[in-house]
Amino acid sequence: MTADFQKLMNVPIDEIKPPPTLPPGTYEGIAVSFEFGESSQKKTPFVRIHCQPTAPSSDVDMDEYNNADPPIDLSKKQFRSDFYLTENARFMLKNFLESFSDITTKGRTLDAVMPEIVNKAILMEVQRQPNNDGSGFINTLGSVKGA
Repeated sequence: MTADFQKLMNVPIDEIKPPPTLPPGTYEGIAVSFEFGESSQKKTPFVRIHCQPTAPSSDVDMDEYNNADPPIDLSKKQFRSDFYLTENARFMLKNFLESFSDITTKGRTLDAVMPEIVNKAILMEVQRQPNNDGSGFINTLGSVKGA
C-alpha cells in the first residue's frame, strides 16, 4: 500500500495539533517487546524494552487526563526503556527482571529470562519535561518495574 501524499498534505495548517502529553505519574502498562542495540556515539550495548501504557494510576491528575485536547489515546502511546549491558550497569536490568513476582530469575541467565517479560504487566513512571525547541512539552519514561 502506497501513501497518498496528496491527502496527507491537504490539511489546513491551523487544524494541526501536537498529540497531548500524558500528565506525569504512574501508569499501568505492558512490556510489549524487547530488542538489542548499541548507543549511537559510544556503541554501548543495550537491551531496549518497548512499553505500552494501558491505564493511569491514582497519582495521575485525572482532571488533566480526562480534559486533554485532543483526548488522550493510550493505544497510540509507546515508551522505551534502555538497559545498558556493561558490567557496571547490568544490575539495573537484574533489578528490573527481579521486580516481576511471577518470573523466576535465581540461577538463570539474562537471555533465558528476557523473553518472559513480553506481555507482562508493568508500572511505568511517566514524566513531563520541556521540549528542546521550547515548543511545549514531551513525555519521558522514568523507572519501570514489574507490576
